[in-house]
This record gives sequence, structure tokens and C-alpha cells, in this order.
Amino acid sequence: MNKLKICFLLFAAWLYSAVLQAQILSAGVGTEFSIGAGTTVSADGLELTPSALYSLSNITLSKSNVASTSPSLSYINSVYQFSATAPSFSGALKMYYNNIELNGLTPSGLKLLVHNGTTWSLNNNSSSISADNVVFNNALIGVSLKEITAGNAAAPLLSVTPLSQTICSGSSITPIVFSDINNKVGTTYSWTRDNALNVNGISASSGSGQSISGIFTNNTSTAQVTTFTIKATNSNGSSTKTVSLTVNPSLAIRIQPAPVAINNGGNTSLGVNATGLGITYQWQVSTNSGGRWSNIVNNSIYAGATTMNLNITKATLLMNGYLYRCIVSSSICGRPVTSSSAKLTVNASTSVLTTINPSKTQVEGGIVFKVNASPNPSPLAFNVYVTAPGNELIDVLITDTRGRIIKSAKVKPNESIMLGYDLAASTYILIATQGSYVSTTKIVKL
Repeated sequence: MNKLKICFLLFAAWLYSAVLQAQILSAGVGTEFSIGAGTTVSADGLELTPSALYSLSNITLSKSNVASTSPSLSYINSVYQFSATAPSFSGALKMYYNNIELNGLTPSGLKLLVHNGTTWSLNNNSSSISADNVVFNNALIGVSLKEITAGNAAAPLLSVTPLSQTICSGSSITPIVFSDINNKVGTTYSWTRDNALNVNGISASSGSGQSISGIFTNNTSTAQVTTFTIKATNSNGSSTKTVSLTVNPSLAIRIQPAPVAINNGGNTSLGVNATGLGITYQWQVSTNSGGRWSNIVNNSIYAGATTMNLNITKATLLMNGYLYRCIVSSSICGRPVTSSSAKLTVNASTSVLTTINPSKTQVEGGIVFKVNASPNPSPLAFNVYVTAPGNELIDVLITDTRGRIIKSAKVKPNESIMLGYDLAASTYILIATQGSYVSTTKIVKL
């Protein structure tokens, strides 16, 4: 059977079904309904004139007064519905209507409304002739057809994404994009925002266009919210939506730890002040003038190792010259930042420093307490030993001639220790103390 005869039989079945059912077109499984290029097929007020051969199979076309997926625009009470999304159609599409179907709409403003299987769109390029009760577009290109009706252009239906977001200060926002779901042509957009004093990023407090982007900075130490009000306007009205942008503060150290000086056995603390969210602290110590840093843990000397304030209890002369710093981190915003270092100075008691004598041996009740160093002068190091009674450890200090502590150590009575490899060439005072015993002598590093 030739193709023309098949088309005629199918067209006859189509007209027959229109009498008996809501269906006005049916192309069953294994059959094909084809419309030649430039050929017009009319079905109950709907005309299709493809610009190229257009074939349909396993599909029906029905007419209803209710859309299965309601468009956001107002539409007339005449809706053509395919049982499945028809192939892309190119050519002329006309839709005739009765005045009783207008649903209160103005004929002169009608446009074709087409659902492509996913969304409804208003065909702004379509036209209407009120006197002929027809809406048409003679130059459709590649339009998928699921439902067809006619409607009026309406006030904007504003779509905005995202409606809210949170960023860290100094970061780029996810671009805020907006559009008019109802009319993509002829709609203009504007926006305003508040809290421009605390949140920088866009110099103006208002603007236009269909997107907002940029790097935003929080000028305060607390989270700040700036609200955008977006407005879409066309000849039929306007609509607005608001977008919330939260800008968290950046991680920053506001107050650095300061150097401290105490006497041997004294207590002190170092502090740091930082701004940010989700902040954690870790204090570190360097015992070699910043060459190597180690995390501090709480013990009998240190407390608050992971807080804003590090407490030091009963500092010893061995800690003199130690450097301290704090690493501040945020679980929310910003890379870790490191504070400046602060030096701890531990002085011997005032009574010891005021009794310094270039050479002194203490003798009480026949007991000799004396510090010795050899060779003296020395180009390398000194063999230091202390003549003393008992077994109590002896504190040994090396100071400059002004009394500033350069080095400290502990020795056993009558046992030697090598000191001074790291001393610069100069004159120093060697001080030994054991309880109430004090002995001093001058040493010279060549």
C-alpha cells in the first residue's frame, strides 16, 4: 500500500475518532502518520504546516479545556495535548478559538503557549488576529510539542538563584542570576542592597543587569548580612525577590603576644587576641632563638596551651631567652595565622645580681664554696666545676658584665661541665649558687 493511501486512511481514522472520543489524532504502534512539507493538516482548530516531512507514530492528540501541567500565565480554555512529546516541529502552527474559550483574556494580546515536555514557554514571536480568532507562528524552528494553548503576556515571574549563600571575607560569591520565567523578552532588571558600610564588594548600592558577582569583604569582626532586593519589570507589571548574602569575618590576630621578664621561680602569662569563627589556638616554644618550634602541652609549668592565654608557672633560669608564639586556626574561614614571637626573660633573684663580684669565693664555717673555669681565657669552651659541700645541684649562670643572663645550666658538686662553645668573644661573669652559697668569677672568651 502506498504512503499516500496510508496517510488517507490514518486521516480518516483521525476524523472518525474525533467524533467518538476526546482524541483528535491517533497514530498507533506500527503505523505512521506523515505530513508532507508545505502540507497543512487541520484537527479541531489546530493547524500544522511543516516545512519538512513530519512523521508521528505511537501517539495521540486530544483537546481539553484544562492544561495537564498548568503554565504560570493565564491561558484560554482550549488546550491541545499529545500523549507523549512529539518530535521537534518546524514550520507554521495555527490555533483557532471561540470567544467563549477566551477565559476573560484580551484577544489582541494572545500568544502561543507551548509545553515542550519539560516547561511552558510563551512564544513571543507569535501573532494573533482578533477578527479571525486565531493565534499563529509561521516560522517555528525545532520546537518539541507536548501541549499547546494560547495566553496573554503577564507580569514577570522572577526566578533567582541562589536565594542565599554564605562566604568567607575576601571570597567570590556564587553569581546571583535572575530571569523572567514568563517573558524572556522585554523584561528589565534592577537591584539594590543594604549594609554597604560593613560589607564591601560592589561599590554601588544599586545596579542593573541579570546577574550579580564579585569578591565581598567583611569590614568587621562579626558575621555580616547584606540583602539584595531584585526587581523585574515589564509593561504588565513587576515582581521582586530578596537574596541574603552572609559574609563571615576573616581570621586575623588583633593583639600580638608581648615579651615578659620575671625572676627565677616566678609566674607569668602571654596572650593573643584574634577574630574569626570557629577559632582554635596552639602555643609553641622555641629554645634555640627561633630555629625550631615545638607545640606546648599542658604540664606543671604550662597551662592554657590551646587557649588565648598561655600561663607559665615557676619559670626557671633555663627558660631564659625562650621564644613563644601562637598559631591561630579557624574551622570555618581562613588559613592558620601565626602570631609574632615573644621573648621570656628569667632573671636571677635581685640579691644574687647585686652581689656579683669579678671573683668571689664563699667560706662559711670552714666550708668552701667556689666556682672555677679552665682554661680561662679560652678560645673554645670552659671546663666549669664547683667546689661545694653536699649533693644538692648547683645553678650556674653566665652573664655579661652588665648582669644580663646569657646562659644557664645545672651541675653537680665537684663535677665538671663544658660551657661556652656558643659564646662570642668577650668578658663574662660566671655565677654559681647553691642555697645560700654564692660564688662568682670572671671568664674571658677569646
